[in-house]
Amino acid sequence: MIRRIYILCAGVTLALVLSGIAVRSATAESTYPGEYQVKAVFLYNFAKFIEWPQETSLPLGAPFTICILGKNPFDRATDAIVGKSVRNRRIVVRQITRPDEGSGCAMVFVSSSEQAKVRHIVDILEENSVLTISDLPRFVTSGGMIGFITLNDTVAFEINQGAAQRARLRISPQLLKLARTVVGR
Repeated sequence: MIRRIYILCAGVTLALVLSGIAVRSATAESTYPGEYQVKAVFLYNFAKFIEWPQETSLPLGAPFTICILGKNPFDRATDAIVGKSVRNRRIVVRQITRPDEGSGCAMVFVSSSEQAKVRHIVDILEENSVLTISDLPRFVTSGGMIGFITLNDTVAFEINQGAAQRARLRISPQLLKLARTVVGR
């Protein structure tokens, strides 16, 4: 009987040790940022290198709004940037369902669920001096301003400078240098 209890305790201890190893492994893996965590940080940094026209300036204290149009691929990845400050404005992230809701946004991330309407979306947002960003294939050649691309498991980006200029946005030369490709010069 004592031997059976000892074996049972040893088995439970082994199970706890193994589950502890599994938890540590999962925790260690989660320290590496996922694709959309990286993209969220890019959104934050893009905001530092773009100048919006004076007439689109918001009242003092108004938030810097980053909107996500369509199905949200970020899940909770944007939590890392919410509340941070850009241009003395606190960042908020808002979900929108239609491009005309983007007029109050400084930036709009166009999700893949909106692929069929990209040209229409970028036309509407360009009129309102909204920076458009997406990870859709060929986004910048479809009129979008910044397109995420993945090369060898690394997130990079392309810029459509012509689209940004038509929206009266000024992209810093430092950001242009970091872009993998710049079109529309």
